[in-house]
Amino acid sequence: MVIMDPGYIIPFQEYGLAAGQTVVAGVSGGADSLTLMHLLARSGMQVVVAHFDHRLRPTSSQDADFVRACARQLGLAFELGGGPVAQKARRERQSIEEAAREMRYDFLFETARRWKAAAVAVGHTADDQVETVLMHLLRGAALAGLKGMQPVTREHAWDAHIPLLRPLLSFRREETEQYCLENGLSPRVDPSNADPSFFRNRIRHELIPYLESYQPNIKGLLLHMSAALAADEDYMVWQASESYRRCVVQEGAHSVQFSLPALRALPVALQRRLIRMAAFKLCPRLRDLDFSAMERGLAFLHHGRTGAAVDLVQNMTLVLEKDKIILYDQAPDALEAGWPGLPPGSLIPVAIPGETVLDNGWRLYSEISSDRPSSRAALRAANSYETWLDADALDAALYLRTRKAGDRFAPLGLDGKTTKLSDFWINSGLPRRARELWPLLMSGDEIAWLPGFRPAHFCRLQDNSRRILHLRLENPSRPVRPPAGAVSD
Repeated sequence: MVIMDPGYIIPFQEYGLAAGQTVVAGVSGGADSLTLMHLLARSGMQVVVAHFDHRLRPTSSQDADFVRACARQLGLAFELGGGPVAQKARRERQSIEEAAREMRYDFLFETARRWKAAAVAVGHTADDQVETVLMHLLRGAALAGLKGMQPVTREHAWDAHIPLLRPLLSFRREETEQYCLENGLSPRVDPSNADPSFFRNRIRHELIPYLESYQPNIKGLLLHMSAALAADEDYMVWQASESYRRCVVQEGAHSVQFSLPALRALPVALQRRLIRMAAFKLCPRLRDLDFSAMERGLAFLHHGRTGAAVDLVQNMTLVLEKDKIILYDQAPDALEAGWPGLPPGSLIPVAIPGETVLDNGWRLYSEISSDRPSSRAALRAANSYETWLDADALDAALYLRTRKAGDRFAPLGLDGKTTKLSDFWINSGLPRRARELWPLLMSGDEIAWLPGFRPAHFCRLQDNSRRILHLRLENPSRPVRPPAGAVSD
């Protein structure tokens, strides 16, 4: 057994680390973590021993005192953390195991940042790997879950730069127990490890022995399976990363936009992965998207209606637009897309001549003159956030507002006939998330102009128009980007 070799040194160069760098070691006081601490102490690295008190047992502080004493005996720095795990579990409706895991890793990586550590190391063994794979299997995990844990994890929820190391992952638990015995270490025994109310404990003490009655080498076979699947997963990750770059149109703080035709053209396996990748980019601590969530997403991708939405998980919503499908991690916001918008229920007088301020950096500039556009061709070439109107056909006081129920619009090109504003927007391709906040230029009770689309018929520029109102909507911080379906007239 390699780990029993008295001269064994953890090969940190294989993890991309150099001698002398600082490593934070998560140490509970059990055999696995004591073995990790002892090996790290002679590895040539600067070791910070970090212990987290979950406060789940009255005697838990004794574990902390024990680990502190072990660290002091080896001349290692010691950091103690703790928190009310049970309260967090109740508050966030998590299992005790999940809440403990989150708080423990928060503490380990916060400690690593304070010490400017190159990595965090934990004492997971091959036995932990077997239990983890079975846990994922029973929860319906896909390939990414069935590959289990990896010796080095660089992309995780706790820090974008500090890797998580598992140097003991290739060794069995019995080996760490033997190592402690031979090196005079006396591990603490956590009585909660025998508590059958914990999912992992039932797998360890009930399911695995039962499976061994059918296949004595079940642990070895599961380890071989996870290693093989890890290689397959690496290849699929590479393929998905290439496809992600081709399919993503835009990434924001709260959304990822995909090209709808490009995403639909991929094999289903890659469609699943790209949606999952986007979800993890928006919510790094998301553990996984279960099968039912992914099936909802795929069905919506192929059969959803333009403007519709479907919830996936944890406030994540897919929205289908004309040529895009967008994943949000919160309620879709029209202003995030960079379009013009007003607070709901706004009523803003328009300065003529002058400048009127909207939300999100947009401004409406206006002037009255007798100058016409040089030609109708020039008028058509103008961007759809600019228009010329007959000032004498308008009320003296113009204002901006958002939509109301029952709004109708007589757009230029329909000879004065009106249509429901909602129908006009659907036909023009304006995404549903933008409609509630979109600014309408009002003349009395009539819509005179839909910025980004077209003016109304009644105030169109005519040959006998004498006073011309020139309007221009701009956002200096953004290039002009008319919405889908916009036209200029």
